[in-house]
Amino acid sequence: MLGRLDRTFEAQRRFASNASHELKTPLTGMRALLQVALAAPEEHRLQDIGPKLLTLTTRSAEILNALLTLARADQGGVAMEDVAREVTVQTRAQADDLGVEVTVTCARAEVRGDRVLLRQLTGNLVENAIRHNHRGGTARVCVEERTEEGVARFVVSNIGRRFSKEETDRMREPFHRLDTRQAGQSGRVAGHGLGLAVAESIARAHAGTLRITPLENGGLETCVELPLTTAGS
Repeated sequence: MLGRLDRTFEAQRRFASNASHELKTPLTGMRALLQVALAAPEEHRLQDIGPKLLTLTTRSAEILNALLTLARADQGGVAMEDVAREVTVQTRAQADDLGVEVTVTCARAEVRGDRVLLRQLTGNLVENAIRHNHRGGTARVCVEERTEEGVARFVVSNIGRRFSKEETDRMREPFHRLDTRQAGQSGRVAGHGLGLAVAESIARAHAGTLRITPLENGGLETCVELPLTTAGS
């Protein structure tokens, strides 16, 4: 029990560190926008910078809410299949824009944890699978209950370029980007290289694991295993 508590506290510390880096990015962006506007107020209208500031503040609030929830350690039963379906619905527009087809296969699998953080974990992995893909490509989302192993397994796979084992190991490092060219290709802001690092920290905080496997024909498979509510409860 002491060992498990120690691992949980260490995972929470790592998550807070990674999340603080992620939070710093939108705050820095807001500061830059305001500095530019104040330096030349006659050239910058509120109608122009307002939507950008609103997007950055919304992102900051989401991260802060996740951190506050983690601090409260308010953990209950979370149906991973519901979280997975919710995320795939909310990322459908992004998938359509990039020409990626997302398929979902979900079985009932309930884990003990925080819904906000588990949704962030799920969202990070699904968005990665969509963003780092080919136009006309596919991404697969699967949730299954492994009763004999006492875990819920959440798997996201996508097609894409081939990766080596060394590259997949580096993906866990904060600020390591899979592909910096996506901003120019899709018109969306490129990621900051924190999605997988934050996802792994959330998994560990829930006594789970995250595994990244390069696929033979290109692309990645990311597998998260979390204890079922019936396991060790």
